[in-house]
Amino acid sequence: MSSAQAAPQIPDQTSAFQNLTYGVRMKAFFHKLASHGLVPQNETQAQNFLKLAEDIRYYKQHPQVKQASAAADPVAAAVQDLEAHMQRQGLLQKNAGDELFINRIADEFAADPTMFNSVLSLKVAEAQDVANQLGLAVA
Repeated sequence: MSSAQAAPQIPDQTSAFQNLTYGVRMKAFFHKLASHGLVPQNETQAQNFLKLAEDIRYYKQHPQVKQASAAADPVAAAVQDLEAHMQRQGLLQKNAGDELFINRIADEFAADPTMFNSVLSLKVAEAQDVANQLGLAVA
């Protein structure tokens, strides 16, 4: 195997966790956007989608911000109204398509050497922890 085709190294635990967290979130996020016809055309658009998602996530996790901004901001009030309408229509509930989406993403990650090796690294560390707790020697 030439150096240009060398298999990816198995990362340390911290890098493995970061690979998985970042990789899973980004791939799932952009696949979900694409399933709704939203495909960023360049890096700037991709970064803007990520910033928008981050702001929405923060907004949803902080009800006091949601309530305060809804009182003063007509856009926030519109977001609240839209969420309430979507909830009534059952659009915010998990559906069968979500399960297929999750399975498709999982298959793609299993085929990605970086993701595969990251999982392998974390599982090796987990096995070592269990062996240590059981007092077993690990070679």
